[in-house]
Amino acid sequence: MTSYIEQKNDYIRRLVEHVYKVSYDKILSHTRDKELITPRKAMMFLMREYLGLSYPYIGRRLNRDHSTVIYGVRTFNADEFYERTGITKEELTSKLSGIWAQEKVNLDEI
Repeated sequence: MTSYIEQKNDYIRRLVEHVYKVSYDKILSHTRDKELITPRKAMMFLMREYLGLSYPYIGRRLNRDHSTVIYGVRTFNADEFYERTGITKEELTSKLSGIWAQEKVNLDEI
């Protein structure tokens, strides 16, 4: 059985893959390619902001040190992300609340 946190984390993963057109495997890789920096920071920020996960936990999930996660969260441009997705902070909160209520969330709505 999948926990609610895992379901929300999966939604965030799929959202970042969808928005940035990059696979989760590439996000987890240790390559420092420029096109992977923003998606990684997005994952870090969203996991911290919306799931309230600890920096060490996020680091373990993304194969990074907790200090890298702290830096990623602090330097991520959230306004640019919301503009790029066309979704507001409130809408994303609502979608993640829907997952909590076990509703299906469709990425095609973005």
